[in-house]
Amino acid sequence: MTGHVAAELFPVTALEDGALADPGDRLLFDALQERHVPVTPRLTRALRQMRAASEPAAVPPWGQAYERAGAAIGLSGRFGRSALWAEMTDQFVAVLAEPLLRQAAVNLGRALVTQHGDAPPRPGDREGAAAACAALEAEVGRLLSVPAAMPDGFWSHAGLALLSAARQRTAESRQARSRPTRVQAMLARLVYDVEPELPAGSEWQRRQQKATLTSHVQRAGRRPREGGVTGVIHTRRLEDVDAALSATFAYPPDLLVPRLMEEGFLITHRPPRKKPRRDLLLLVLNDAGIEDGPASVVKAAWTDATLRLSMLLKQAQMLQTEVGWTDVTADGTIPAALSLEALDRDAQLAISGAAAAAALSGELRRGMVSKSSLVPAAFSAVPRQDGRDLPADQRLRRALQELTAECQNAAALAARAAARPGQGAATAPLRDVSDYGLVMLLRIAPLAAGDGPAAPVRDIDWPRDRARILRETGLQTRARAVLGEILLPRAIVPGARLSAATDIAPQAFHIDIPTGAETPSQGLAELIGTLSDWMIGQVMQAIHAG
Repeated sequence: MTGHVAAELFPVTALEDGALADPGDRLLFDALQERHVPVTPRLTRALRQMRAASEPAAVPPWGQAYERAGAAIGLSGRFGRSALWAEMTDQFVAVLAEPLLRQAAVNLGRALVTQHGDAPPRPGDREGAAAACAALEAEVGRLLSVPAAMPDGFWSHAGLALLSAARQRTAESRQARSRPTRVQAMLARLVYDVEPELPAGSEWQRRQQKATLTSHVQRAGRRPREGGVTGVIHTRRLEDVDAALSATFAYPPDLLVPRLMEEGFLITHRPPRKKPRRDLLLLVLNDAGIEDGPASVVKAAWTDATLRLSMLLKQAQMLQTEVGWTDVTADGTIPAALSLEALDRDAQLAISGAAAAAALSGELRRGMVSKSSLVPAAFSAVPRQDGRDLPADQRLRRALQELTAECQNAAALAARAAARPGQGAATAPLRDVSDYGLVMLLRIAPLAAGDGPAAPVRDIDWPRDRARILRETGLQTRARAVLGEILLPRAIVPGARLSAATDIAPQAFHIDIPTGAETPSQGLAELIGTLSDWMIGQVMQAIHAG
């Protein structure tokens, strides 16, 4: 919102008689004017009415802003419909009203400014003030009626900020702090305003998803060879004869049968594999900065991949899965976790499978994000705990511990929600990541090995990089673990390259930033779609390989 704005200065007495008779209206009007926010008495009165309304969205003209903000994040008709939103009028003013008023002034090229005091109006002041108020109100009405009149990303960022503040207020208390929750603006725009374009024909889009993880293989036959040999045991069961040690049959035939029946025989002991209590644990450690172009693009792709994976894993009956992302900064970590069980319940989708996952788009996709527990945690720009005193070489280790704890808490909440009323949680708390059948850990790191434009650019050497990830994160688990990494360029510009590798595909996989896109948004849509498709493919290959 930039542009030349000329101030139209009038004494406050030039305003319509009785326009600010209410002390509350006058207090809010003066507060906005002191922050150089152009506003009229009528618009100020409407803001005050919202504070006392049981349904603020019904108060014109500002109530329309609630509908625009909710629709931008897939929640049409949800914002401003209860007294909770009336309590959040301060957030509304900061996130929606002030930017709209400033943009209206920029569009008009002039801003209404009043002088305090009791000085009488000069000739023509009343008419000028009335015209200025009418022009500002008309322009605000136009901005509310035409969503595209505001800058790109405004409505989605405002909607996400309001939703985050509402959830924070509900979770903590009705006395929560009044300042708006700070969200990552670029990430909000990439998630809500850019529609990913997935490549056609990926293997996961063609394949029927089945629960082929080892933990889901049912025992078949009398002595399935599920686990390794742990020793020998003594038995007299005739059904175990075919598993007897070869030395058992060294006796003459006339002695063999009596010995087998009377003394028994030895067989190898193959206990079945322990069936994990949960399916998958998918973790991402972002060590490449926040509110940064490349890292935000990858996080937007991860968000999209999470939604589509929930549909694939629902068909495979593997929704007992948690996903987590944490931003590792010098000031601390910003973890976010989600249980796919909870996502499926909150989204209330009756569809699943590869076709539905590939076709996910529009308001349905945006609504899934907004209804999930990713909001506000995944979009927050504020570390949850101060980590500035932590040594740099301990940050990833601590980040992994905190993210794992977040995922375990998400699993516990999902189990509690799935339990029948009055029966408590369906399962005991998880002990560690070994309770999962498969653990996947993906690290996001900068491509440049250092700061500054002259820093050397490194490529992936997977054996070396894998050893570094294990050393720096301290990952230890008895569960099957699959590791991976993505190296990011300094900026998302045409011709730049992202590099990735995993245990599933150790050869470096390069993703080039599209150069032939007609618009920047189309290029971002292709890039996010390619990254999302790659992430989904790696997860599904890891499942089928297990």
